[in-house]
Amino acid sequence: MSNLPAIRKTLMDPKSAGQLKLALPNHITPEKFQRVALTALNQNSYIANCNPQSVMNALVKCAQDGLLPDGREAALVPFKGTAQYMPMVYGVIKKMRNSGEVSTVNAYIVYEHDEFDYLIENGEQRFTHRPKLSGERGKPVMAYCVVKLKDGEHHVEVMTVDEIEKARNAGGNKKSSPWDTWWDEMAKKTVIHRAAKRVPTSSDIEKFMNGDMRVTMTGRNEDDNAAEDTNDIIDNLNSEILDAVHSEVEDEDDDTFPGDLPNQTEDNSYAEMAGAK
Repeated sequence: MSNLPAIRKTLMDPKSAGQLKLALPNHITPEKFQRVALTALNQNSYIANCNPQSVMNALVKCAQDGLLPDGREAALVPFKGTAQYMPMVYGVIKKMRNSGEVSTVNAYIVYEHDEFDYLIENGEQRFTHRPKLSGERGKPVMAYCVVKLKDGEHHVEVMTVDEIEKARNAGGNKKSSPWDTWWDEMAKKTVIHRAAKRVPTSSDIEKFMNGDMRVTMTGRNEDDNAAEDTNDIIDNLNSEILDAVHSEVEDEDDDTFPGDLPNQTEDNSYAEMAGAK
């Protein structure tokens, strides 16, 4: 039996909206978050087979980081029957830009038929990247990230495929499904993480990055030092969803959601990744 009806019921409950309000930043309303989450659940039916409590826990973590689970900023992904929240590249960039120190962040993959030249001269980093615009670009050979700070300073971080794979395997999760499905996305995130260690950021960003890498490498996002209020939010939602799971849900196969739903994001690449099987 699908857990999706129970998850929907709990997510749209006014009590859940109140709990989400405690987690969300002021610029995101609980109603908006609920609508986006419902759309994500509807588009990614495989999440319905995950443990219901894990789905709600993942959504709370996403809310606490101020990201939307829309497949562009963040996505819900399954790990052995458990739903995990995973920031996407755009979400990581958004968090870095909100740190107060960073102006822009961009990450790219370089393929074997692209033209790429990287030089460090007199302490200054210089590079040129001309992607191949027609025909096959070949296999990926490296990834790089460009960070521009608000004071005008630039930093370029470059990682070869071998370095990326070494980072991927560091967590011992060599068969991580996000890597198998979204290698480019994970590679970009990896080089962004390394760049973040070399530019000024806040402690909040460091904690966010550590949690993201924990999911990417191990399939888990557990923080033993989580604040008590975080645990209270999750415990309350868990109690609510347990009640919903054991109650009868009418029209179990009905995919109609209450209220108006937002349109699909224009960036289809992220949406496709979030819905990949």
